[in-house]
Amino acid sequence: MAVLEHIRYYIFWFLDFFKKYPIRKHYNEIKFINENPTHQNTKILQQKNLQNLIEHACKTTPFYANIKGEDLMNFPIINKNLILNNFDDFMSKNFEIKHLIKHTTSGSTGVPFEIYKDKNKVSRNSADVIYFSELADYKLGNQLIYIRLWVKKFMKHKFLLFFQNVIPHNILENSRIEIIRFLDMLRNRASKKVLLVYPSYLEEVCRVLDTTENVNLNFNVKSIITTSEKLNKYEKERAQHFFKCPIYERYSNMENGILAQNTNNTKEGYKINHASYFVEVLDVNTNNHVQNGEIGKIVITDLFNYATPMIRYDTGDLGRYDKEENRHAFFSEIFGRRMDAVYNTKGAFVSPHIFYKISHFSKLKQFQFIQNSKSEYTFKLNANKKNTDEQAIINHFQPFLGEDAKFNFVYVNEIALLDSGKFKKVVNLMSH
Repeated sequence: MAVLEHIRYYIFWFLDFFKKYPIRKHYNEIKFINENPTHQNTKILQQKNLQNLIEHACKTTPFYANIKGEDLMNFPIINKNLILNNFDDFMSKNFEIKHLIKHTTSGSTGVPFEIYKDKNKVSRNSADVIYFSELADYKLGNQLIYIRLWVKKFMKHKFLLFFQNVIPHNILENSRIEIIRFLDMLRNRASKKVLLVYPSYLEEVCRVLDTTENVNLNFNVKSIITTSEKLNKYEKERAQHFFKCPIYERYSNMENGILAQNTNNTKEGYKINHASYFVEVLDVNTNNHVQNGEIGKIVITDLFNYATPMIRYDTGDLGRYDKEENRHAFFSEIFGRRMDAVYNTKGAFVSPHIFYKISHFSKLKQFQFIQNSKSEYTFKLNANKKNTDEQAIINHFQPFLGEDAKFNFVYVNEIALLDSGKFKKVVNLMSH
């Protein structure tokens, strides 16, 4: 099997050679910029990529046509709804749609979203994936178990899956029996493998393993990359225990690509993809850049999508900005969708991480924490009420949310996944 992995690796780069190295050139630049933050050539490349994008957007798109000057601060902050409502104005007149690649988001935030990318942007995305996957112990040709919602529009041709050495596994196959079959499949595949998975599915797997006696832990997993959802402490610690491998969190979206990822060199922080994006972390109210250690909204400028330029695009996510001497800025924390951020009764932001401790007070399979109003909150629990200490939960979370906070408890047999196959553990109904 290792021989086939090497063959796949060399075939990939051989095909890239025949296309005049579009991916290799991007890969080399991405690697250089991200690994040489203080080098003069890094600053030159970043500035050149930014100015080229700005010049192109102003010349070829109606939306940016009237913006004067090349200063990024002259550009408005945009978001998904603004693009959807003015879609044609964001499209570059230099491209015909038939020559572009359409990428569609699942609409897990409530708004389905389509973006067109030119071929150079698609090559850049591929190079980003190769580089950041290498930082997560994955090399081209390695076996990848890709766990997601596999529906017809996402499914690749069987030959392509074989060539890429990708084993698709549907996230909806999450019953205890189906998870046991999945674990058997991992054991029976001799190759060292990497899992690309949503944290919520990883949690389901860990809970099955936690309740199984004398389990064979010989899964031969090289590393685990989580994506699309926040990884909590339970998932990380138990998965490391069961699979005996490192776990890396990836922060990405469908419309842009890989924005950040934690690596062995960033401890608990996230390495930002400074090569492909200009990243700002801005105060939610003033749009001023936050200071070190502060939380703000994540705003990115995609440096390589010339088909649909996205300059100062508000991702809808929150992150904690940090900067150390002689290195690029990084995220020390990423909190996920701002629309699902939770606040205490005084209106102050509350870290969603605290709610994962509810498992200390209940033998549960799933949970969802909901903010109903300024002072009313609901714990939706897939658990037996007899095995849940409601008063202990109230006593633990009231200091975080406010002494005047009101708590409801709802018990269900299952908490449904979103249409995308993802699972929201924290929801704010006020912002919906």
